[in-house]
Amino acid sequence: MKNIFSPLLFKSIRLALFLAGGAGAMSASAGGLANGPVSGWVKWQHQRPPAAECQQNPSGMEFLFHDEQVNVDAAEYFFHYAYQIVSQEGLAVGAEIRMVFDPEYQSVILHRLNVWRDGKAANHADADRFKIIQRERELSRQIVNGKCTALYFIPDIRVGDTVEVAVTVRGHNPIFNGHYSGEFGFNGGAPFREQTVRFIPAPGRAPVWRWLGGQPPTLTEERGGGELLWRANATPPALWDAGAPDWFPQQPSLQVTDFPSWSAVVGWALPIYQLPPSAGKLLREQAAKFRAAADDAEARAMAAVDFVQKEVRYLGMEMGAGSHRPSPPEVVLERRFGDCKDKTLLLVALLRELGVEAAPVLVNTSWRGRTGGLLPSAEVFDHVVTLVTTGGAAWLIDATAEYQAGARLADRHMGIYGSGLVVRAGEDGLTNFALGLHDTGSVEIKERVVVKDYAAPVTFSVATTYRGQVADNVRGFFATTAREQIAKSYRGFYSTSYPGLKTTGPMELRDDAAGNTLTVTEQYEIDNLFAPETPGQRQLVAEIGAAYLHQYLPEVNPQGRRAPLALTSYPRGVRVTTRVELPDDWPAKVETTRTDTPWFTYSDTQHRVSPRVVERQHLLMFKTDAVPLEQLDEYLAKRKQVVDQSGWRFTHSGHRAELNLTPQELLMTLMVVLGVFISVGALVVFIIYRVSRRSQPPPLLG
Repeated sequence: MKNIFSPLLFKSIRLALFLAGGAGAMSASAGGLANGPVSGWVKWQHQRPPAAECQQNPSGMEFLFHDEQVNVDAAEYFFHYAYQIVSQEGLAVGAEIRMVFDPEYQSVILHRLNVWRDGKAANHADADRFKIIQRERELSRQIVNGKCTALYFIPDIRVGDTVEVAVTVRGHNPIFNGHYSGEFGFNGGAPFREQTVRFIPAPGRAPVWRWLGGQPPTLTEERGGGELLWRANATPPALWDAGAPDWFPQQPSLQVTDFPSWSAVVGWALPIYQLPPSAGKLLREQAAKFRAAADDAEARAMAAVDFVQKEVRYLGMEMGAGSHRPSPPEVVLERRFGDCKDKTLLLVALLRELGVEAAPVLVNTSWRGRTGGLLPSAEVFDHVVTLVTTGGAAWLIDATAEYQAGARLADRHMGIYGSGLVVRAGEDGLTNFALGLHDTGSVEIKERVVVKDYAAPVTFSVATTYRGQVADNVRGFFATTAREQIAKSYRGFYSTSYPGLKTTGPMELRDDAAGNTLTVTEQYEIDNLFAPETPGQRQLVAEIGAAYLHQYLPEVNPQGRRAPLALTSYPRGVRVTTRVELPDDWPAKVETTRTDTPWFTYSDTQHRVSPRVVERQHLLMFKTDAVPLEQLDEYLAKRKQVVDQSGWRFTHSGHRAELNLTPQELLMTLMVVLGVFISVGALVVFIIYRVSRRSQPPPLLG
């Protein structure tokens, strides 16, 4: 199941007209692209592009107007827009017209494609000039959606030209049974002088709407005659802040739906996820194998989960109604592939055949626990998982998590999805899910530095243990990436801190599937870890840092920022223990510092294990998934405090004999050595004399 909860048009600067549309009332005759007249319900907001002298901007173009009109009952979408090319940067983008549609239920009618120059229009509105291709953009994600792209490159386009396009899309996805839900984005990668959305709802279906990301400052709203009109003028380009949470809308966006409640969405989903009256032969046989292999309900459920996760590969055939309707479990079991909704329904069918309670759950992987901030809609969900209830406990299981491990359902619980809509009779709202052990799985790093001689290379070994969801991710990384590439990546991480780093042994992987822990060990050697800071200096210095803190605690420039900062490691934590073994005694006091913030807690402890072994431990735990914008300065100050105090500096006053000395130091050294030599020589003579006297025999008597 793919995520189609996105603005209908111009999410980016490229002029791709994505015609997936919202959910609709009917399906018009499907087809391709053709020329044709405009339907009578359409109201032209502009008869022709207005004359304008647009200013240059980084996108290379400016929209003079952009008009969207939706007639739900007619199952039609009308688009009319015009943009001016303002610099060389806009030529390549402005010359390419792309219209993406689903031939299963959509057809595209081209009305206008004009290039205006010096007040005259050159007509390019010939549907036969377009090439229809099937690109399958999501194939790399193992999703086949059947979408087609109508592609045309405008010839002889120049800076200063204005391109005008008018097109109608006929047909809605029949899976939605007459319901409408969609989203309209206001602004994009280029400035807009005017944007309008005209919406005509289906009779008897009153729409509701909500603004995400704030309203455009110049917004006006008109109601009348059973329709709605939103208009915004002088919309600036969307400015996207890096490191923002996925759930944070970075541009004004209008969500519209005619689902009156979440229970109405459940009512829509129930027939789609309805199991056949009786299980098929293959399904019954497979369930019988699980029943024979285990005595208790949870063990049988775990066998079913393992089978669907690992034996049924992920592949989505999402053409037409297949974007939301799962394939029958018997079909999925026979072909041994399916997407999230296919694998979920198969798992539900197997579990129910085993006498285990199970139900599909619709979730949004970006909004997660904040999904309740969206209006009820069939299109706010982009993933389907399974709620499994056994032994009085309920667990959220992801049938597509093929690299999961753990012997219990609790080990596989994906509470990180936060909230979801359980597809079960009687459900009237979203269900919140608590975090579990799998979600809070941690990273534990144990570093060992062995210094046998300050002048010799240092032995450096690392053992990293991943638990829970982190272990799943690393397990998948090792399964799909060459070991040499992984070793290079790991070595590169440490090389930034230790330029003299060399690999001395193969990387080893130890996987405890039952406990869902995975340990990676690395063996290195570091040249010149102890070295003088400046040439000729007697004092040796070694710097041992905690580079992980820089990685786990993101840093951004707050100047002009508008979005919160995502803390992507939430709710997990990292513990780093560094042990340094030295050739002589080393003073170290027990010292602990703690930093507690609204976003994370950090502790730093150092102590002496033995006279020649010292150890330091960093522990970082996250409390939330994002830093609010108004708290960003305080967060960055706390981050700097933690990073600044995390470094570990070793200084040794002794030195190797071959180091260069100044003439004064050499003379002083010779005088000291000579004095010591004379003193030692006199002492030796004296000792020999005393010993020789005691060794003589006593005098004879008489």
